[in-house]
Amino acid sequence: MLKLSNLSKIYSRHGKSVSAIDGISLQIDKGDFVAIIGPSGSGKSSLLLMMGGMLSPSSGEICLEDQSIFDLSSRQRAALRQEKIGFLFQTFNLVPYLSALQNVLLPMLFGGLDKGSRRNRALTLLDEMGLADRVDHKPSELSIGQQQRVAFARMLANDPPLILADEPTGSLDPEMSHQMIAFLKELNEKGKTIVLVTHDLNVARQANRVIEISKGGAIVTIQEGATLEIALS
Repeated sequence: MLKLSNLSKIYSRHGKSVSAIDGISLQIDKGDFVAIIGPSGSGKSSLLLMMGGMLSPSSGEICLEDQSIFDLSSRQRAALRQEKIGFLFQTFNLVPYLSALQNVLLPMLFGGLDKGSRRNRALTLLDEMGLADRVDHKPSELSIGQQQRVAFARMLANDPPLILADEPTGSLDPEMSHQMIAFLKELNEKGKTIVLVTHDLNVARQANRVIEISKGGAIVTIQEGATLEIALS
């Protein structure tokens, strides 16, 4: 489903080049659940953003379902993300002046559903997240856990086959963290492909495979007989 070939990312910092990702190649198949771990500064979040077409690589190729996503125009990439990719961020990225319902409706505005269908789907998702009585509340009126559940509902709005989650449990207490991972595992069991960045080894162990990234390369931990090939430069 998702294939990265000899991927590199170089940033410019104070006139110097800093390599965040250096020649990583990997394949994530449909229905997989992969956790990416590694120390701060190892390029985990950069890798996830590149997978989602939100950050251009310095070199290499990323293909989603055999489509090289950075061969697309910015408008075409946006349409691809709209249809196929759901993002879940540690900081939630909710629009502060919109209600929970409006935040969930937002990614559906440019889809094919009519207004009534969009509203019904958003309400259903919020209800499934236990937020049926919070649909008109703005993010500042919600607890951290409730905000995360709104973000989760928004991520599912367009029913994406690929979910990219960046430290989704980082702001949550242990109970909410457990619930969030349970949600992700349930989605994976229903066939969704999940790539999760985390610093929490207990969270990572819930995935089918764990990739540990170090600066300039990657070390693979194989779980439950799964295999993954990494090419290092």
